[in-house]
Amino acid sequence: MGRLIQGEFQKVLGRNGFYFILISLLAFNLFALWAAERPSGEHPPLQAYRMLQKELTALPNAERPDFVRQYYRNVQSVRQVERIKGLEAGWNEQGNRLTEQLKNQNPAEYAQALSLWENQEALLYTANIKQEAAFAEQIYTEVTALADYPEFLSQIQQRSDTLAGMSIFSPQVGGGFSSRSIQKTAADYAGLTDIVITYDLSYGVEAAASAITTDCLVFVFLFFFAFLTIYDEKNKGLFPLVKSTPLGQIPTMGAKIIVLAVCSMSVVLLLYGSNLLFYHRTAGLGDLSRSLQSIGKYMGSTLRFSVGEFLISFAAIKALVCFLIGLLVMFISIQTRRSTTAFLICAGML
Repeated sequence: MGRLIQGEFQKVLGRNGFYFILISLLAFNLFALWAAERPSGEHPPLQAYRMLQKELTALPNAERPDFVRQYYRNVQSVRQVERIKGLEAGWNEQGNRLTEQLKNQNPAEYAQALSLWENQEALLYTANIKQEAAFAEQIYTEVTALADYPEFLSQIQQRSDTLAGMSIFSPQVGGGFSSRSIQKTAADYAGLTDIVITYDLSYGVEAAASAITTDCLVFVFLFFFAFLTIYDEKNKGLFPLVKSTPLGQIPTMGAKIIVLAVCSMSVVLLLYGSNLLFYHRTAGLGDLSRSLQSIGKYMGSTLRFSVGEFLISFAAIKALVCFLIGLLVMFISIQTRRSTTAFLICAGML
């Protein structure tokens, strides 16, 4: 069996095309990330996240939400000055009345905002006020939601108590499953009251874990792997010879499956590892020891994971899923006579 596995590895790794495809997929993945993250319009540059992250790290965790709120208010007040200056440039009576009304609402606040606008002190992380405003709103929304995490848990408990008291969810009227589900949900979240929320930026982790292009490239690799291990032998007429050998068909397929498992794990680590490295170098991943609930997208999770543990489990589950998909692609490759048919079927799956 060991020689079979070694031989199957040699069939894959011994091809010059294998390394070319692997390097090409890696290069295209990094290029796609770079192209998608280029600053344009209201899309802030990635270094804005890294710059703000450094400032947040220098502050105590409890002071970070107030820092973000003040930053957001400053940017919004400068946007207001921008609108007023735009109305003043119109030189019409209606615009002049509106600008005077906006100025008189809070003269002290307007004077402070005007000073920020004139000195461009609100442009801390981006190149223009539109990008700054979009960036500030994104960060403010995330930090505000994280700051309300205790209230989020409290609302779940209140909702559970309310639903449990409704007669429609009573076991006596057929609501047994719903009643158990409500109780289970409340119990799961009840044990999270001691979770510590660390106010750090989540964009790098979220973007690295949700890159659709990377998923597609992994699928392309799996099809290429099936071509090397299945179609090459089919085109050379080796399948009938394999069946007639002493080890037969089952051990050979077992060796191919083992090689598929190793290659699936390797390509996941390579491509998703490149995602993490890209965002670590550009936007930053933050403190990997902070709780998973400290990431806005995963605030509703009941897993007691750190961000680092989440990334490890994420890679393991991705590798398992890719292995299962690879098995399906291999099965299709074996059952179809022509590679074009298998390609069309896999393209439909993709």
